[in-house]
Amino acid sequence: MKIISKFKDLYDFKVAKYGIDEKLIYNRRTKKYSNEPNSYKISYRKNAINHSILLVGNQTVHLFHRENKVYSHFDLLNINSLQLSPSKQLGNLIYQLSLTFQDGTNLDVISRFFGVGTESYLYEMLTMDRKEFANAFVNKMFYRRRELMFPEVKEWEVFYNHPIVLIEYINHVYDFDNRKSIEVFKLTYSPNLQSIGIYIDPDFIWQSLVDFLSKQRSDKEVVPEISDDLKIQIKGFDKEVSFRPKMRKKIL
Repeated sequence: MKIISKFKDLYDFKVAKYGIDEKLIYNRRTKKYSNEPNSYKISYRKNAINHSILLVGNQTVHLFHRENKVYSHFDLLNINSLQLSPSKQLGNLIYQLSLTFQDGTNLDVISRFFGVGTESYLYEMLTMDRKEFANAFVNKMFYRRRELMFPEVKEWEVFYNHPIVLIEYINHVYDFDNRKSIEVFKLTYSPNLQSIGIYIDPDFIWQSLVDFLSKQRSDKEVVPEISDDLKIQIKGFDKEVSFRPKMRKKIL
C-alpha cells in the first residue's frame, strides 16, 4: 500500500514490513462532515458521551474515552462484556455500561450506539462490514430514513469508500426547517489517529486497509457482463435484418 498524506500516523512505519504496492493507494486527506441542520435547538440535555466508533476498512473498532486516554475494545479485560445489556438508561436512547480494561481501569461507558447491535449490543457491530454497519446505523438511529444522515446521496459513496472513518455522537436536536427531531453525528474521514490519542495495533490497521483497498480495486476491475443484443450491436450487425451489417434503410 502506498500512502499519500501530509502527515505521518502510527501505522505508517509498517511500510518497512509490508512494502509498497503501487497499485493500492490511500490518498489520506482529512475531511469532516456533520448532518447538523442549519437551524435547530437541542431537544435533550447532552450526556457525557464517551463512546465513539472507528471504521477501519471493513472493521469496526469501539473507542472509549476517559479524561486524557482513549481505550479501544482491544484493551478490554473481557471482550464478551460488550454483549452485556446496558445497566442504566440516561436519556433518549442513551445508555450506560460498566467496562473493565486490562490495566484495571473501570469505566462507565455512556453511549448512543447500543441500538445499532440488536441482539448482542456493542459486540454485534464487530461482526459487521461497512455496508452492514451503515444499514444497521440508519435503521436504528434514523428509523430507516437515509436522508437524515446524508441529505445528498453522493455522501453515501464517500462514506462507503473512505478507508478510515471516525463517528462521534453530537446531540439530539429539533430541526426547525424540516420540523422534526434528529440525531446529529460528526464524521471525520482519515483522522490523524496518533494526534488525537488513538493507539491501535498498527498491523491490524495496515492489514485492514490493504484488504479494504484491494477489494475496491478488484471490484473496479470486474468487467460488467454485456447482453447478447449489445454484443451484436458492438460488432456492427443489425438484429432486425437477420444479423446483416447495418445498412441505411431506404426511404419509401
